[in-house]
Parts: sequence; structure tokens; C-alpha cells
Amino acid sequence: MHLYLIRHWQTEENKYNIIAWQSDGTLSASGKKQSLAIARFFSDISIDAIYCSDLGRVQQTAAPTLDQHSHAYSVFDSRLRERDQWILTGKSKSSIQEEFWENLDNIRESHPSVETKDAMNLRMKEIFDEIVSKHKNTNDTVVVFSHHAFLHVAIKYFHQEYFATRLVPGRIENASITHYHITWESAQIIIENDTSHL
Repeated sequence: MHLYLIRHWQTEENKYNIIAWQSDGTLSASGKKQSLAIARFFSDISIDAIYCSDLGRVQQTAAPTLDQHSHAYSVFDSRLRERDQWILTGKSKSSIQEEFWENLDNIRESHPSVETKDAMNLRMKEIFDEIVSKHKNTNDTVVVFSHHAFLHVAIKYFHQEYFATRLVPGRIENASITHYHITWESAQIIIENDTSHL
């Protein structure tokens, strides 16, 4: 299986360090170009399956690739969403630090409107175990469109599970592409968090 992990295009919120979490986000001027660049990257690659978060910014990022590969099996799955931190949604990173500086870690792990890291890790593992189980013994090309925090924990998971390393990824860039080749016998990193197609 050739597995590609792609973060959505840049939103207006990303530009101004505003946290979108599970809101749809607003397309930036560069975002449209980024989604077309992703489609160009895949223009000569036959895709068998495309899995997408059901949030608008990911669906719009994936749209040119989905149009180009209309034969591919496609799924929009809420388990690929960004981490849910409703109380922090729509706030800038600086205002979050100012407003919640004394209690931010507690809010992120115990506020009733916030999805814990453990809960996000659980749904990440659940859907990727399903994807890998379905495609691992094939030569399928599988593309997953998702979000920063979700892909951050996914890349960490793949390193631990398949590459026997304990990588803690840095920032996952907008419209970046990660490519792993995974079989029953071996796993290989082809590219990771790459933006050379943009």
C-alpha cells in the first residue's frame, strides 16, 4: 500500500493564527492554488481510495483530486476531523494564552467541550487500523486528507508502529504531503511533511 497523508490548504484563520478546530474555516487566496497543486502532484498517479475529513476545508482541498480521480473509492469520515476544542474555536493563539494562561492544560484535557488527546488518539488509531487492514496486502494507492493535530498524532503513531522510532513531529504544513509504503513485510518513508509540489 502506498499511503499519502495530506493536510488541508491554508485558511484565512491559519494566516492569522486563529484556531479553527472543527469549524469549516475560510479559504485563503493561496488555498485554492494549494489544492490545485495537490491535484497536479497526483495527476500521473492512479489512486484507488481517498479518505477525507467531512469538514469543509478538507473537502474543498480534496475536491480537485477527487474530480481528477472520480473512479477512486471515496469516503468522508468524521473520525478524520481535527481535534474538537469548542471553547477555544475562533480565538487567536495569543488570546488563548492571555485568557486561559493559568488553566490551559486543564481546559484542554478536562473541559466538557474539549476532546481529550486520548480520545483523538483512539479515533485516529481506529480509522487508520481500518485503512491499513483493508489495503496493506495490496498495491493500492490510498490518500487521506485531514488536519494538523490529527496528522501530527497519526505520523507519530506510524513511526512507533511501523518504523520503530519515537518521532515527535513538528508543525504539519498546510497542503503538505507525507508518503509511506507499507506492506506486511516492511514499511518505508518516501517523503514526510513535504511541500515541494507547491
